[in-house]
Amino acid sequence: MSLRSLQRALASVLLDDEARRRFAKDPEAFARRAGLEGRDAALLAGLDAGDVGYFASRRRIDRRAALRADMPLTVAAMEREKAVLRYFRAHPYALEDPLAEAARAAQWAQRAAKRGRASALAADAAAFEAAWLAVRSAPPDAPRKPSPRPRRGASAQVLRLRHDLGEALEDADPAKARRRVCWLVLRHGPDGPEAGEVPEVEARLLRGADGKRSAAALVASVARAARVPAEDARRGLEGLAQEALVSPLRPASSPRRAATRARAR
Repeated sequence: MSLRSLQRALASVLLDDEARRRFAKDPEAFARRAGLEGRDAALLAGLDAGDVGYFASRRRIDRRAALRADMPLTVAAMEREKAVLRYFRAHPYALEDPLAEAARAAQWAQRAAKRGRASALAADAAAFEAAWLAVRSAPPDAPRKPSPRPRRGASAQVLRLRHDLGEALEDADPAKARRRVCWLVLRHGPDGPEAGEVPEVEARLLRGADGKRSAAALVASVARAARVPAEDARRGLEGLAQEALVSPLRPASSPRRAATRARAR
């Protein structure tokens, strides 16, 4: 048997609760089912089940601490509903890159919330903290030239949450926190990441500013989606440009023309 087979079997014992229970019940049978033979089987079967359990519990504590350091709101919300262990079981191996681990935790929380295995509040907290880490780690956006096709800054993040996190997490019973659609924009600030709530129109404009559509097309599309006058969308896009959240607009591509075209349609 190869070293890789032995490592795979050992990882299974340390990372998987069910595998660890089977190992503790009959180490030799576990080694055989893992396809190990000879010295490799004897090496695995000779491990003390109590020591293996202790090492696994310490590893879980260390992993929880690492996740809490990067995502304190998420871990606090998930611990109330025992969802942290569900996440660890779904993904036994921690990713070395904290950004990748946070992004994976946020994706898992979204899926788990849909299946009733995590709360919507935990999913919102995970989405927020993963975005916060991404903005914090990204370099500030370089100055951009005026363009007829608005583009969002590379470090800016747009979130649609189901709670006001500040209000929900301060609630005496967060599980019963009032739901409210909340659009957030995260960006670089003078002293690090900043987050602020924005109107739906501005959030949709920012999401849609991919550098592929003209200002006119973007304004018209968002006005229809958000069911607002094109003039409101135009002002929103100009405001985003003034805040440097999208690339500066060329005078010839001002969304004022987009509003006129949208009304003509």
